Amino acid sequence: MSCENCGPKTGQSVAGQIVSKAAHGAVAIVKTVAGVGLAPSSVVAERREKCRACEKKAMGFCEVCFCIIAIKTARIEEKCPDNPAKW
Repeated sequence: MSCENCGPKTGQSVAGQIVSKAAHGAVAIVKTVAGVGLAPSSVVAERREKCRACEKKAMGFCEVCFCIIAIKTARIEEKCPDNPAKW
């Protein structure tokens, strides 16, 4: 399962899905660096702790949605894409 923002869209080609995912990720990175839409530090810490304990991560990336964990956990509107979600 992937997050609703990153998941495949009905009728979208694989190339289109990759472009959509890359665009979503790029916007998230820019917003995070700019300090827009950030979760409170206590929420970020709790999310990151749960991600550290998760078996579905590799080299700082979520293996479910392929997002950068440091960015995903910092964004207030994001949620864990696993089923069931861990945070």
